Amino acid sequence: MQVTHVDFIDSRLSAAFASTSNSLVVSNEHGLSDKLNKMREGDYAYLIISACHMTEVVKYTHTEKLQRTGTLTLHVERGQHGTTATSFPFGSCVRSEVTASILRELVKQMIKEEHERL
Repeated sequence: MQVTHVDFIDSRLSAAFASTSNSLVVSNEHGLSDKLNKMREGDYAYLIISACHMTEVVKYTHTEKLQRTGTLTLHVERGQHGTTATSFPFGSCVRSEVTASILRELVKQMIKEEHERL
């Protein structure tokens, strides 16, 4: 399993997302399923959910090919990189973004891969 970054994810919640839920229901906008399907099975990426003053980082692990339907249900791990699981209303933003902590994780992985290659 490796961390990956998926560029230009820009979607919205298709249903409210309770702080106790791990099922993120998002609109399949802007080719979202196609972008996530480029990930290798078992690899993971971080998504940012935000609404007004609330922000949370969640971890999505790609386990199966996603269908090209109007909505997608993504199973995620909540409260990543120092954020807290929060309830978000319908229509909240879901996007990909490189934060300092995500960048550190990507760099550590690259260094480890380079060390193993030598």
